[in-house]
Amino acid sequence: MNRFGRPLLTAVFWLLLLQSAATAAADRHTIWQVTSGKGTVYLVGSIHLLNEASYPLPRIYEEIYQKSQNLAFETDIDRLATPEIRRKMVQYGSLPQGQYLQSKLSDETYRQLERYFDQTGIPIERMVSLKPWLCAATVTVLELQKLGFSQGAGLDNHFHARAGRDAKIRLHLEGVDEHLAVLHGFDRFDNDMVIMQTLIDVENLSSNFNGMIDAWENGDIHELERLINAGTRDYPEMREMLITDRNRRWMPKIEKLLGLRQTGMVIVGAAHLVGADSLVELLGKKGYRVTQL
Repeated sequence: MNRFGRPLLTAVFWLLLLQSAATAAADRHTIWQVTSGKGTVYLVGSIHLLNEASYPLPRIYEEIYQKSQNLAFETDIDRLATPEIRRKMVQYGSLPQGQYLQSKLSDETYRQLERYFDQTGIPIERMVSLKPWLCAATVTVLELQKLGFSQGAGLDNHFHARAGRDAKIRLHLEGVDEHLAVLHGFDRFDNDMVIMQTLIDVENLSSNFNGMIDAWENGDIHELERLINAGTRDYPEMREMLITDRNRRWMPKIEKLLGLRQTGMVIVGAAHLVGADSLVELLGKKGYRVTQL
């Protein structure tokens, strides 16, 4: 469910995610064709939050969608939106009864957080029962919503809803419970770091996030990798938890799709497709032909 401050922008399910080779990148997309001799799979990098200006998509998305019998997503997006799962998400991100956010942060960090919410006009009292990482996530999502971005407009949601209407087969690389279990990993990171880095990053969120979208739209994988690595350089264990471990778990399902005499479209966060141990690299190492389009 995912890209919350420097570590968290590239983290949790909702945010993952210009110029190093601008001329070449202009003709490319964050899409790879993978062939096995039997089937073909298109790896499509997603930005989980987009806006209306991101549509209509380039024609290549429509061409791939039309020829694909199967569409695979990170998890079951429909079930993720059910009241049952929303309650679970709140449960994962809430402190035990009798514990409060202020007790999990240093006095200075809490003062900075209070100042932020005072400026936004949102009472910090609404956040007191949240774990620091969920509070940080809330800050980032609020700021992105101010800029006009929403999860509903994200590439995953767009194609998931469309595939449902068109009665295409929708597959999931991980179950919803497995998807949510990743959240437990945030409990081991330093609370003050998570909050303070978030408050620092929101100051430049507009330019940074728009930069990510520019790189994604242009298929500029070098810039995407730079931005993603900048977000996890100091926290390699976070990248391992959010990206690398999940890529390895997803590989058998993607290879199963490649074994079919069909065409599949696999839509995952762009962070899963660039850099070391990306799905692109893992599939290439296993001998599949992988070509960026």
